[in-house]
Amino acid sequence: MNQLIVQAIRGKRLIKLTHKGITRVVEPHAYYLTKNGYEKLSGYQVKGRHSSQNRKDDEWVYPNVADIKDLSLLEETFSGPRPDYKRPDKTNPTVYAQL
Repeated sequence: MNQLIVQAIRGKRLIKLTHKGITRVVEPHAYYLTKNGYEKLSGYQVKGRHSSQNRKDDEWVYPNVADIKDLSLLEETFSGPRPDYKRPDKTNPTVYAQL
């Protein structure tokens, strides 16, 4: 379990990360273990680009934590869950932290 992600969620602090070679700034909303054994982050990207040219800068992202590089906790905070935030469902056996 990545304590930095847990700390970011509990403190409502932005995180900066690199995923698949792309740097993103994300509002972390949930960190959980899937039924298939993958640690996942559910977050709202507020800065950065996507791998697809058709996507906006600000959207939901769900990277596997194992694929995240250069994770850092930023000083900037956010107010709380986005209105369209969907909590991890009951099929995910372990939720480490969530808003």
